[in-house]
Amino acid sequence: NFIQTNASINKFIGIVETSLNEFEDLSKDISTYDTSFLKEEIDRVEKIVGRDVLKKRYDNTISIINQKIKKYANLLDLQGNDLEISLDIKNELTLIFNSDTKNPYMLSQMGSGENYMGYHVSTILAIHEYLIEKNNSKIAPFIIFDQPSQAYFPEGDDENDEDTSKLKNLFFTLSEFNKNTKGK
Repeated sequence: NFIQTNASINKFIGIVETSLNEFEDLSKDISTYDTSFLKEEIDRVEKIVGRDVLKKRYDNTISIINQKIKKYANLLDLQGNDLEISLDIKNELTLIFNSDTKNPYMLSQMGSGENYMGYHVSTILAIHEYLIEKNNSKIAPFIIFDQPSQAYFPEGDDENDEDTSKLKNLFFTLSEFNKNTKGK
């Protein structure tokens, strides 16, 4: 049984390594990739479907994702989770926070590493959950977060109860995501 398990693990590692190598090869030329055909395709679809219909679908999709980002930000108890949170993919590819009393501000203006990491996790989980809910989605069935504890325990800092509690909350949130998506 141990040999079969070890062989399965090695096979999985080989598949991941091959995929990473292929991704690296494909991403080398990404900055020179010609995207003009995408604009042409958007124009073609807009003519068929109608710009208003596409805008309504886009707005609805972003609204659903924004609600999911807020849900995960609340679970993580992040600074700014009480504000309106909007994913901006047209201009800056960032989150924008709006309140009644302040001018909107972007994720880059948020305070701590915990918040910065937390909103990235919230956004990734929200988009992943949204795509999983779609019938024909080809979303990968896993997400890898490399060293999420770094935001709570940077090099040289000692552990404390508050940071340990926040890290446990992060893993609780990831567990809730897994429940919400039924492990997909």
